[in-house]
Amino acid sequence: MKELERLSHLSKITRSANRAVIRSESTEELGQAICRELVEDLPYKNVIFGKYAEEEFIPDSGVDRSIDTGSVPLSSGDPLKEALEEKRVVATSSTGNEDGSIGRLSRDASVSRVFKTAVVVPAEYQNRVRGGIVLFSDEEIELTDRERSTLLEVGAAVGNAIDSLQTRELVNTDSVVEIEMEIRDKNDVLVDLSARHGCRVQVNGVHLNSGGSIACYLTISYHSSEELMGFLAEREGVEKYQVMDDSGEDILFQCHVSDSSILLDVVEATAGPVDFFIDDGVGNLKVQMPPSVNIHSVFEAIKKDFEDTKLVSKKNTNTPYQSIGRFRGAVDDRLTQRQDEVLTTAFKAGYFNWPRKSTAEEVAEMLDLAPSTLHEHLREGQRILVETYLEETDTTESL
Repeated sequence: MKELERLSHLSKITRSANRAVIRSESTEELGQAICRELVEDLPYKNVIFGKYAEEEFIPDSGVDRSIDTGSVPLSSGDPLKEALEEKRVVATSSTGNEDGSIGRLSRDASVSRVFKTAVVVPAEYQNRVRGGIVLFSDEEIELTDRERSTLLEVGAAVGNAIDSLQTRELVNTDSVVEIEMEIRDKNDVLVDLSARHGCRVQVNGVHLNSGGSIACYLTISYHSSEELMGFLAEREGVEKYQVMDDSGEDILFQCHVSDSSILLDVVEATAGPVDFFIDDGVGNLKVQMPPSVNIHSVFEAIKKDFEDTKLVSKKNTNTPYQSIGRFRGAVDDRLTQRQDEVLTTAFKAGYFNWPRKSTAEEVAEMLDLAPSTLHEHLREGQRILVETYLEETDTTESL
């Protein structure tokens, strides 16, 4: 009976995480809201929420307050590190980890109380751990498989909420942090392509797919689309590719990449790629991030996957065209991820040009959709775009 009650309350918390995004102005506020929910009617007496940055855990929030105790180093074999790296729920003894991260966090959570159990829940979204939740209990708790599964759902809801907050901050903030990187690492498929063929690759746009891969829209200065297709066919990490237009001097390509592009790391870190081009195997990438994002942890995560990458510059800059950013935010709130993907792909493929550069059947094939399903997504997506445009411009004029 106790298990069913806990499961019921955990399900409510998953829904609360989504509602908390609307009320919260920062990840600290979000963390406090989630922490309070987790101690209500559950056998947990305190909760600490924090960010995960590879080798350290940075506490942010507790039940009643923000926590500013500095970062907690994570060593090999540490249950907190194990849970966040392996993206699974871990229950461990608090009293048996006095000198480790759990023991330190337990002392931060309470001055007088001795907790018996700590439960670590990763906050994950789009295959990237955004942070972690550490729950403390006076009781010795053995989690069932159902409870572990439900706690993972809670963590996913919190990870999604963190991503939504950071995206909203990036859209609405008056200033952002812009960093520029140079990448020569051939583990990146586009750097490798440019180096092997001695060509320039310009990324015109990227789109995060529902399956966790990204669609890249490319302009490649090269004479043979067949040679490029041959390279992509053999390259690990490339899911699919298609020539969109090779009638001019440059070739327009669409390429879906799963795990072999620095762009995937950037997009998953809630950073907005501003410009990315590669000349003869040397890439120049500019991205913008909200001020609240831990740039050090993002860059270290990138370096882990692409070692031959260096930071060229970092600066604070005012975001131009604030009203456009707000419009984009309004659109993102209404479009589903699939509708966004369909509209972006159709536009990049020249479907809206006259005469059209791609037919509906060709666009549908790019997205593995039936033509009728494509038309359905296009109609609904266009309706949302027009409706949002009219509402936003009407509001702007009235102001």
